[in-house]
Amino acid sequence: VPLLIVEGNEFDEFPNLKEMDAKINGVGYLIQGKPFPLMIVKNKEKTSKTWKAILILHEGMHVKQYYSLPSNAPPQTAKEIALDEVRAYEFEERLLDKLGGKKYTSLVIRQITRFERNKAPMSKKELDDEERKINAVFDDVFKPSGDLERRYLWYEFNLELIFRYIDSHSPDKKIADSVKATVYLDLHRSGATK
Repeated sequence: VPLLIVEGNEFDEFPNLKEMDAKINGVGYLIQGKPFPLMIVKNKEKTSKTWKAILILHEGMHVKQYYSLPSNAPPQTAKEIALDEVRAYEFEERLLDKLGGKKYTSLVIRQITRFERNKAPMSKKELDDEERKINAVFDDVFKPSGDLERRYLWYEFNLELIFRYIDSHSPDKKIADSVKATVYLDLHRSGATK
């Protein structure tokens, strides 16, 4: 599969990409172009090799989707693009579950259970305590190298909770996928990360 991976520090060699990148707010993204797509991996903030690999694999899922479409396929709708993102994030969630082992999956299960049992809003103190506990697991299991990785962990963690909750409460996979795509679009538009 032809693919050109461009790191953010190489933008000086690609002035057109530098201009386009200024309009896009993302750590990594895919430009679906001909004759082949471009994967952009920014490195403004230092990240570990593991996180860079996860980012490349996420964008790689988009490459797979790109090449699975017929060459004469119409442009994707916003909902189709969102579902493609959902699939890439679900793939990342499976990676994090494997990398995080029992400690991480136990945290995910505990949070889903807490959410389902406790319908009352939490106090500020309870929220702060819960955030500290979750960060302690993140530190122990993933050892985030900086603020970017921590924010990304929170985003992934919350997406996993949401997607698992939707899956467990939807009678049909198509309905669940539609709801997940809609939720993803709403989160993306709001800029939510935590």
